[in-house]
Amino acid sequence: NGCSWNQCTYCEMYTAPQKKFALRDGNEVLESIRQCGEQFGPQVQRVFLGDGDALVLSTRRLLDVLHTIRLHLPQVRRISSYCLPRNVRNKSVEELQSLREAGLSLVYVGAESGDDEVLKAMHRVYTRESYLEIIRELRVAMPQVGLTTDIIVGFPGETDAQFENTMTVMEEVRFDGAYIFMYSP
Repeated sequence: NGCSWNQCTYCEMYTAPQKKFALRDGNEVLESIRQCGEQFGPQVQRVFLGDGDALVLSTRRLLDVLHTIRLHLPQVRRISSYCLPRNVRNKSVEELQSLREAGLSLVYVGAESGDDEVLKAMHRVYTRESYLEIIRELRVAMPQVGLTTDIIVGFPGETDAQFENTMTVMEEVRFDGAYIFMYSP
């Protein structure tokens, strides 16, 4: 539960005490999936490994989750996850490939901005180039995975040139989807 970074200057999503980052018990997660299969069966076609960054988990634990989804929700067509760029980087190519083979088909890797100064002001811990490198590595490891992101425009002090830097990231990556938000204090 919660965000494993939880230091971005714009985010209030995980600041409440009940959203403090903590790993849920693995058996509890697997039991929740089993119960979901019993209750909702064929109605469930998409699963989002949510409420934080699933890639913070060990690959073994994620594979257990993915296999349990396939066992108890065999009709699921898409399994997706939010992933912090740094946690993508912490996985080897082989680990990422095994996650894709086990059913992870869409990853959401928030860019927020394509400008280093804006990223620093947001308190993100990557640069434009390191983000692009992570995306390139992800595409090599998981060529068939869908890739989405979010972008925040109008961050305090953002210039037209900084906005253009973000646009060039969008053009280079060619995301399958993007959630674009205007900054709101």
